[in-house]
Amino acid sequence: MQCIVAPYPHKKDNDKLFKVIEKNITNNLERGNSSRTHWDLHKKGIKEIDKLMLWISDHFDRATNELVIPYHRDAHYDFKIHSCWGMIYNKGEGVSLHNHFPYALSFVYYVRMPKGAAPLTISETEISPKEGEIVIFPSILSHGVNDNQIKGRCCLAGNILFLDTESSPGG
Repeated sequence: MQCIVAPYPHKKDNDKLFKVIEKNITNNLERGNSSRTHWDLHKKGIKEIDKLMLWISDHFDRATNELVIPYHRDAHYDFKIHSCWGMIYNKGEGVSLHNHFPYALSFVYYVRMPKGAAPLTISETEISPKEGEIVIFPSILSHGVNDNQIKGRCCLAGNILFLDTESSPGG
């Protein structure tokens, strides 16, 4: 599977992250029936979100080298987190297969992943991340979540934009 799974060193923040997501829930998804926040959760100046986004940003070069352009090992490309939102899936809730083109990368950080929670499906492969782990993958890959069988599956998802700058190789 073409993705990176990594543990977040500040998993202790998950309870605070859950409360932030719960407080910012606005409506249901267009492609499913879980509850979600607005797309700009990373721009609200929330300490725990900001710390997580900074940690994710530290993985851009690794993700580029391992997932997007392996023939340019050790190259540096400029990226930024364009959008970030929280989701809570309860029993019977999921999201249909979709992708995030034209973004370069997408991520899902697992705030709560109770035993029996529905896995993430990426290109027909099921991934069962643990609470406190992030999955980073190319945005073009189809992904979704089958109907969840328990209450309380919670994650933060987002899209990473490639910035076409002169500092990028070949740019």
